[in-house]
Amino acid sequence: MLVATVDNDLVSCPWKVGDEVTFHKTNVLEVASLTDRGRFEHMVLVSDSYVDVARLWHHWRQSKGVSVAPRQDTQYIVGRELI
Repeated sequence: MLVATVDNDLVSCPWKVGDEVTFHKTNVLEVASLTDRGRFEHMVLVSDSYVDVARLWHHWRQSKGVSVAPRQDTQYIVGRELI
């Protein structure tokens, strides 16, 4: 089990910033550092699409071995868009 603290706004979720959430390790696709967050935000500024950046980001991190392949029914919530 892992305990995490929500550090951003989550749309369509019952959690808010500051909430503690408990996960099974098998439910975590990846973990990002503050440096990673900065890189992601910079990519969004350049592309102006959270959805496109999220897809590229996850593919890149998976190719580097720091993220795992999602399960078949995995859903992503990026901003207000469900992908």
